[in-house]
Amino acid sequence: QHYTYRTCSPSRSALLSGRLAHHVNQANPNHRHPGGGVDLGMTLLPQALKERGYATHMLGKWHLGLGTSDLVPTKRGFDTWLGFFAGAEDHWNHRRTELRRSLIDLWFDDGRGGGPATQFARKDQYGDELFTARFEKLIKEHPPQKPLFVYYAYQVPHEPLQSPRKFLAKYTEFRDIKGDNDWHYVERNGLGLSRQEAPKRRAQYHAMVSYLDHSVGRVERALKSRQMWDSSLIVFATDNGGATGHDADVGNNWPLRGAKYAD
Repeated sequence: QHYTYRTCSPSRSALLSGRLAHHVNQANPNHRHPGGGVDLGMTLLPQALKERGYATHMLGKWHLGLGTSDLVPTKRGFDTWLGFFAGAEDHWNHRRTELRRSLIDLWFDDGRGGGPATQFARKDQYGDELFTARFEKLIKEHPPQKPLFVYYAYQVPHEPLQSPRKFLAKYTEFRDIKGDNDWHYVERNGLGLSRQEAPKRRAQYHAMVSYLDHSVGRVERALKSRQMWDSSLIVFATDNGGATGHDADVGNNWPLRGAKYAD
């Protein structure tokens, strides 16, 4: 059994460790410090699968420790990783503010020693588009006789509210956007919309979910193209409830009570 927790890091810890969040961590700890994240004495799912001959890859958000080098994904059982360490980042330029400094948080590690993924960050590409394309490449190059485990931790639809215009254009709230510069602003500044523009903020969130649907469809097609779909077990889960009073403030969990952070 797996239970989603009220915030993201405990849910991820539980999923990868096989333990309840209360036995791993119950809050989003300070991952910059040693001791943050999942205790090194705990065996994670990719470690166990790797011992049984699986190829193991990770894409997207880690948020399970970075205070020491032995806490990073490729030291916790993953062969490769393309993603970011922290809880969220700008979807386009991959920056987040830490200690009052704007830093690029995008990394690639192929198991031979990783570092900043500057070859991706310079291209101003949507984060989950980078990760989806990486998934497609992994499947295309994977030897079918070897078992495979991929942990794809999407950032969408986590704040900041940002979505490619192709998906924004699906919603009537954005039919008044015409010029390229205006589209460019809305793509990258969803949180810049005022509270009086709540319908647009909600539609921005919908557009991010539409991108998620699009990406999941590409994951399915990639597996089917290599005749891997019928033998695959797909687990699709969230890491917390929708945010209705914090973060992006555009979630809707009806008919359930509460939201992200709620007990």
